[in-house]
Amino acid sequence: MSTSNNRDLEKVSAESSEEPLPVESDSNDSKASSKTDDNDKYGTTQRGLKSRHIQLIALGGCIGTGLFVGTGATLSTTGPAPLFMSFVVISGVVWVVMQTLGEMSAYIPTAGSSVPLYVKRYVEPSLAFAAGWNYWYAYAMLVASEVSASAVIIDYWSNPVPVAVWLTLVLGTIVMLNIFVVSWYGESEFWFASIKIIGILGLIVLGIVLFFGGGPNHDRLGFRYWQKPGAFIPFAAPGNTGKL
Repeated sequence: MSTSNNRDLEKVSAESSEEPLPVESDSNDSKASSKTDDNDKYGTTQRGLKSRHIQLIALGGCIGTGLFVGTGATLSTTGPAPLFMSFVVISGVVWVVMQTLGEMSAYIPTAGSSVPLYVKRYVEPSLAFAAGWNYWYAYAMLVASEVSASAVIIDYWSNPVPVAVWLTLVLGTIVMLNIFVVSWYGESEFWFASIKIIGILGLIVLGIVLFFGGGPNHDRLGFRYWQKPGAFIPFAAPGNTGKL
């Protein structure tokens, strides 16, 4: 009798072990399914940029008119020390901002994320609205600033062609590259950024050569201009007051 009872208990336990365990519904799965449904309904954007395009766009974007054009006027007006100090301060601010953006994007990766999106999520929607319009205004002015700087650089060689012609050509090229296929834009940015990086490295090597007297007249510059007229040049006021 006891043997039959044990067999019945073993049979019941075996049947119960074969039954599937209940699976709890996960909110992430529902969100993923809804996102898939939206992609099937509306479609997704095509990614035409390659990894090398993204990397060179990021590197080339750090080299602009502020380095090629703005530093010359600042160096001649205020001297090398204030120029170096300003670069250190701005680099510190940019480093903090980029570290913050990197942490937020790594914490919650979102497709199509931007600064206004992070401001809306972590701070306030009204501030995100203002940040969005600020971005629009900044980049609208940036195009005009870059085109004007390119015309100034081209006009340096006393070209007889009117400046308006160069403005039209440069602006037309920018518009055309942004209208057509994104792969063309990425390829053009790749080569333009490569030229800028090669140019910067060439200028650094040239500066080292001239520093040690490797120029045509073999005049060793060293820290001559750091001593005369000095690291700080008076600006907007005479004497030490203008140096501050």
